[in-house]
Amino acid sequence: AYVGNYTSEWDLVGSRYRNELPLSPWDAMRYGWEACDALLRDDSSIVGIKRPEPTDDEPNARWDVAVVDGAYPECLLGILYSEKIPTMMLNT
Repeated sequence: AYVGNYTSEWDLVGSRYRNELPLSPWDAMRYGWEACDALLRDDSSIVGIKRPEPTDDEPNARWDVAVVDGAYPECLLGILYSEKIPTMMLNT
């Protein structure tokens, strides 16, 4: 919900036709900061990212690889690195 609310005012196509920046450099930096903050404050997201704990039912529970979007991966990369989860980045 955060990304949709935050980016609803961005006009990425129209600004190109008007030969303007689609958003200010400050808004671009602020988006990364606030998106990371929103992720780290969301307990259900953090639980889904962390390495699964092996159980009696699933003794080999683990992440094989995490696929991360290249748009703003820095926040996730820190978490995935600390959990020792292999990472692959795609650029969309």
